[in-house]
Amino acid sequence: MQTQISLNAVRVFAITVRHMSVTNAAAELNVSPGAVSHQIKALEGALGVQLFLRSNNALSLTPDGARFANGIQPGLDLLDQSIHSATRGANELNLNVSLTLAMRWLVPRLERFKARHPRARIRIETHSGEVPPDSASADITICYCRGVPDEKADVLMLDCSQPLVSPTLLDRLGSDLSSIPALQCAKDNWDWHEWQAAAGLADQQLSFDARFDLDDAAVRAAVAGMGMVLSPLFMVQDDINSGRLVPLPGVPAVPLGHYGIQLGPRDTGLRNQFCDWLGREAGKA
Repeated sequence: MQTQISLNAVRVFAITVRHMSVTNAAAELNVSPGAVSHQIKALEGALGVQLFLRSNNALSLTPDGARFANGIQPGLDLLDQSIHSATRGANELNLNVSLTLAMRWLVPRLERFKARHPRARIRIETHSGEVPPDSASADITICYCRGVPDEKADVLMLDCSQPLVSPTLLDRLGSDLSSIPALQCAKDNWDWHEWQAAAGLADQQLSFDARFDLDDAAVRAAVAGMGMVLSPLFMVQDDINSGRLVPLPGVPAVPLGHYGIQLGPRDTGLRNQFCDWLGREAGKA
């Protein structure tokens, strides 16, 4: 029957060999010298050989001890590498996030999560449009979905959009919807058309003077006074708070879609903690 050897005792032995001192090994392990001596004696008993010669408070390896030390070191090195690799993976989080959401909402808040999880290494890839590219490597994908979510959807936030303008443009052109240039940032202007229909303003003729392929660019154009942008309020809250943008008076915010969460196959504690944190942050929006 194969002898059962304590891995902890082997580790204590290897550290003692490196220091050639029970006292120094105990200091590294943060245990008492007696605990180190106990582990080594237990290992010697399990192996049936003497590993150290002890003379005048000095240690030296016996021939059996030297052979054992040389034999176990490659395995211990491999074990350390495996532990490091597993720990590294546990501290990594790969995200695939809608570009505008990443720029305007997620990234400015990430430091709050890092403060709670300083060892976390977060990698963010972004996508534009509703359907993200192949994101098999992502632990969490956050993408935009048109329409009202069904009951099974994992929803981060709803997109309740409203026209917003700069105060300067509002003062100059007034609040009449048809008098303010609309900024286009969605294909075929579906968002504006759906917003008009839901708001009961489908008969209003909009003038589209500029088109952008990114929502963030359209928001910046609105801040610069180029026209009105249709955006969920949580995405432009900083601009509203600072007075750079104001909601167009007399028109409602309308639900147009939502940001949904898709989880990848790698289930880690860090991923679950990040999802919980996302939910709390979304609740503040």
